Amino acid sequence: MCAPLPDYAEAAFGVNLPNGLPADLVIDAVDPVDAEHIVIGGAYLMPVTEEYRLMLDALPPTDQFPDAWRDAVPALGEELPGGPAVDLVIEVVADGPAGSLDGIAITYSTGGRTYVERASLALELTQGECR
Repeated sequence: MCAPLPDYAEAAFGVNLPNGLPADLVIDAVDPVDAEHIVIGGAYLMPVTEEYRLMLDALPPTDQFPDAWRDAVPALGEELPGGPAVDLVIEVVADGPAGSLDGIAITYSTGGRTYVERASLALELTQGECR
């Protein structure tokens, strides 16, 4: 996925979480995978509907999700809310004239164990047009 700078210098990068996750699941950390000139600024849980999920938007993602973003909560150290579907919204910040990452590593714990999952959707932020 690619987005132009400076419009997406701070972007909302969506990681679609599956439904039916354990109620005691806690997100412990989110880290960029093989990142160049992109840092993580924060992580949020945002309620969404099954048919509309976040992929990428400027931060805050109010163009696509004006109502849902108002209900977003910080994700790190929090249990996932039960009920409706949620997306993990990662705040990615370009700290150079262009940047990229190969995915997001999500560290979480549930049932007394810790796991690391990788969301493998790559992102490129670039000056000018995307290739």
